[in-house]
Amino acid sequence: EMSTKRKHDDTTDDSAKKQKTASTSDIVIEGLHLVDERCTIFNKGTTDVDLTGWVLHSKTNEETHSQHFNFPDKSILKAGCTMTIWSGAKNADKHHPPNSILWTKRYIWNDHGDHAILKDSNKAVVDEKEEHPKKSRHDVSILKLHLKDEYCTLLNNGEAVDMTGWFLTSGVGTGQCFVFPKDTVLKQGQTVTVWSGKTSESRDNPPYSFAWTKRHMWNDKGDIAALYDNEGELHSVKHIHPMVIPRHQVPPKHTHK
Repeated sequence: EMSTKRKHDDTTDDSAKKQKTASTSDIVIEGLHLVDERCTIFNKGTTDVDLTGWVLHSKTNEETHSQHFNFPDKSILKAGCTMTIWSGAKNADKHHPPNSILWTKRYIWNDHGDHAILKDSNKAVVDEKEEHPKKSRHDVSILKLHLKDEYCTLLNNGEAVDMTGWFLTSGVGTGQCFVFPKDTVLKQGQTVTVWSGKTSESRDNPPYSFAWTKRHMWNDKGDIAALYDNEGELHSVKHIHPMVIPRHQVPPKHTHK
């Protein structure tokens, strides 16, 4: 009887291990969006998986110890469901566990290319995904972003570009988008500035400068500008995080001779 019982237990243990292994291999990184600051994982299997102790890494920045996300206890990813891990101050309102979790208000993913690595509780790599912005024949980039002065300047380092339908967005807020009007051509080496705020209309001088709106579009506490072409392809991103000056500090001790 004892022998039969042990045999039954061993079989049960082996079955559980196989089930765990099979379900673990069903967890994949479905998407990594560098600019949007989100990484989505998907359980393509038929078994719920406990992600307690799992870790998501940003490989590009893995030398910084804080650049990894530890899944909290009892993080269950149900079969056929997704879980999105958000980062960045602009996504602070995305924290709705268990399927939408805010990692940190810091910007984690490198917009110029990054590599996400997902490890299980045994530190074994389960899946990884690498993303790089699509290369374009155009070379228009965001040169300056001044939050307080309410303007964003673009520079064309390549051949002349018809900017018709291109659009500039402010990452903090919804629907904050400036669309370049028809027949806006940016020549090689030329800059164009988009103004917002109360004085914007007085600065309207196409094709060298445009008035966006009288409203203040940029958040003085930190914002992100993104430039897209008329097909929605990302061309340039610029983050601005003003230095926070403490209101109070302990005076240094003076040494008297």
